[in-house]
Amino acid sequence: MALASDAVVTEARDKAELALRYGADAVDMESYALAELLQRAGVSVAAVRVASDAASDDLPALDRVLNGSGGIDGPALGLAMLRRPLLGVRLALNATRALGILRRTIAAIAGA
Repeated sequence: MALASDAVVTEARDKAELALRYGADAVDMESYALAELLQRAGVSVAAVRVASDAASDDLPALDRVLNGSGGIDGPALGLAMLRRPLLGVRLALNATRALGILRRTIAAIAGA
C-alpha cells in the first residue's frame, strides 16, 4: 500500500514511523497536490510511480526547496544538495534510474 503525503519526508526514521503507523510500503509525495486539485475538479486520477529512494534512505532537505507556488527553488535545491553531497549524489543517481524505469513502464502501458 502507498501513502499519499502532502509533506516531503526526508529522514529514514520518519519514513519508518509512517510505515508503522499506516502500514505503508511507500510514500508518494509528488502526486498528492496534483491529485487533490484534479479530484476537487471532479477528474478521476491514477498515478504511475517508480520509487527513487528506499525507506532506509535519508534525503537532502528537499522539504525546504519548494517555493510559494509549489515549484522548486533552484538555489535552495543547490544548497540542500551541497549540505549533504553524498545524499544528493545518491538521489540524483536513483532518480535517473527511476525515470528510465518510468519511461519504459509508460511505453508498455501505451502499447497495451
